[in-house]
Amino acid sequence: MTDKKLLALYHKDESEAVRETVRLYLPYVKAIVKDKLSAFAREDIEETVSDIFIRFWRSVGKVDLSRGSVRAYLCVLAKSTALRKRQQLAQAPRREDNNMLEKLEAQTAPPDERSRLLSALEQLADADRQIILMKYYLGLTHKQIGKELHINAKATQKRVERAVARLKKIVGGEDYEL
Repeated sequence: MTDKKLLALYHKDESEAVRETVRLYLPYVKAIVKDKLSAFAREDIEETVSDIFIRFWRSVGKVDLSRGSVRAYLCVLAKSTALRKRQQLAQAPRREDNNMLEKLEAQTAPPDERSRLLSALEQLADADRQIILMKYYLGLTHKQIGKELHINAKATQKRVERAVARLKKIVGGEDYEL
């Protein structure tokens, strides 16, 4: 089916047009989304793919075939939607953070030291707290953390260093040992 016929079908029978669009482009859209959201749950990938087809259906009137094909339009839509979703998922506070903080309380450091550290961790921004917990509580390497955050190991190392510096400043100075 040509792009022109597909777009015309949206004016005649929307449900059939949506089915045809999904049939033609699902593998393509899914591959783009999987590439961008590979570190996240299958449900997040499926939800994003569905969102893309819904967004396409809602904006089908804006598709200008003189500027590109339906495939090209879906490609741009899939990439932008998946990247936006990845950013949302990466920034969302994780339920595990609270569990990790509770487990940190049970560690062997003296109680006043633990409470000072926990208080300082809670004052950090979510991103800094997350990276500190991944590095020092979960024991992940810079490469593993980078994969989780979709950045390279060198950038991860820099972020860890900055987060540690912020934590030390809150706790009471550069001499504080984590």
